[in-house]
Amino acid sequence: MLRILVNLYKSLAEPDFESIARCLVFLKDTEGVAQLLHDLLHGNEDHQLILHQLSFDLYENATQQFLKKVLFFVCVFGEVEQ
Repeated sequence: MLRILVNLYKSLAEPDFESIARCLVFLKDTEGVAQLLHDLLHGNEDHQLILHQLSFDLYENATQQFLKKVLFFVCVFGEVEQ
């Protein structure tokens, strides 16, 4: 059900990034969260502001283990680009 919501939120004219992130955290999808953060980083200025807010929210609400896995995938995505 949460995957369906993620796809729905992504398909909106203005994607609901906060809800996407929340669903991905509930799904324990660290790779999906990292991809979302990566995409926001390379988006426009508004997306970068959302990235900062989501990062603070993740820091406040996610476990250290989850955050370490997200960081791993963020680094992997960064290496792929280079």
